[in-house]
Amino acid sequence: EKGLDILIKAMKYLPFVKLKIIGPGSISYVKKIKKVAQFQRNIIFYGNVQTHILEKMIADSKFVIVPSVWNEISPLTIYESFASGKPVIASNIGGIPEIVKDGDNGFLFEPGNVDDLADKIDKLWGNPALCRKMGQNARDYVEKYHSPEEHYEKLMEIYKLAIKKYE
Repeated sequence: EKGLDILIKAMKYLPFVKLKIIGPGSISYVKKIKKVAQFQRNIIFYGNVQTHILEKMIADSKFVIVPSVWNEISPLTIYESFASGKPVIASNIGGIPEIVKDGDNGFLFEPGNVDDLADKIDKLWGNPALCRKMGQNARDYVEKYHSPEEHYEKLMEIYKLAIKKYE
């Protein structure tokens, strides 16, 4: 459901790109994925890392990839990346296209499409200026729509509607 097999296959076309895979997974899934990637020297598996290490890894990255093939609603990874000023390349599935605006704060690719994913990775990797611009757009987006103040305002609107309903 995370689409790591698609990402690993895309990386075969991009041996000059260094990929860091971060996060836990079942032992059987991790074994399977590592087998798919066994001859690729541009992929490093980190497994589960502490929050402060994850934040640093995101901050030090050019961009983040969310290759999900599952209908995710609102992946936290995207918001964490945007908060760090990093664009996201993500599957055009579920609620993801409501967050990642193709060509603005990242790129969307057709779920499961290795060639489309490889193309989007290559576009950002080879264009640092575009990467920085999309990263700034990502940061602007998260500040505008997901700041504590914005969250408070939306929550207060809900409370006001609920109170009005029972007055």
